[in-house]
Amino acid sequence: MGVFDSYQDEGLVLNYTPAGAVSAGDVVFVGEIAGIAPYDIAANETKSINLSGCYSGDKESTTDTYSYGQAVYYDEDNDRCTPDVTDKYLGECIEDAVATDTKVAFRLNPANSPNIDAFVSQEVTYDQFTDDGGTSGHIDLTDQIPADSQVTGFKAVVATGFTGDTTAVIQVGDDSPDPDRFSAITTGSVLAAGTVGSQAGTANDFCAAATTVRVTVTGASDFGLITAGSMTVKVFYKPRP
Repeated sequence: MGVFDSYQDEGLVLNYTPAGAVSAGDVVFVGEIAGIAPYDIAANETKSINLSGCYSGDKESTTDTYSYGQAVYYDEDNDRCTPDVTDKYLGECIEDAVATDTKVAFRLNPANSPNIDAFVSQEVTYDQFTDDGGTSGHIDLTDQIPADSQVTGFKAVVATGFTGDTTAVIQVGDDSPDPDRFSAITTGSVLAAGTVGSQAGTANDFCAAATTVRVTVTGASDFGLITAGSMTVKVFYKPRP
């Protein structure tokens, strides 16, 4: 008998026990699984939430447009549907929505949810960087961002500061080169031990093809003055259905 021998049900609903009251039509998340409450649920009461079905939700902005099959996300702060890939995934649009529409119709589809970020990670040291002949040096990470992925940001945990110069800042991008493609900030300091990072924050962070990650460190005057430094860089991404 196999490991997965105990059939439970079709998986169209899931038991949910909210800490606070939930109203019918509310979007709720169990971990990273998106669901919609079909009825009111009192605090600490266990009832089922829907994991499938077609719904119509308010758009975050009246100027947002959607096309059939486009991914729809959920802005938790504003309780609205959004095309913003940095928010949580709900499902796919099932009817074109133009700028004048106030709602978007979508199919709830947590089975394809990419809400959990994957990442590439590598420990790098200052002497592995290629000196670009000026204030900066770079290193290309070994593992690539897979094709059809949305980069959401990066984190660098600095174990040893990149010392020797008066400043050292990090940018994360690709080998095109677009050095800050995956870093919304370009002033993150790696001069001392600590953690720095940011969201991707650009309009060009979707990787249609496998993409090499380039990490760039820039000093104040000359990269060759940097004589120490080590950090672990993680670049987070979400595979897109």
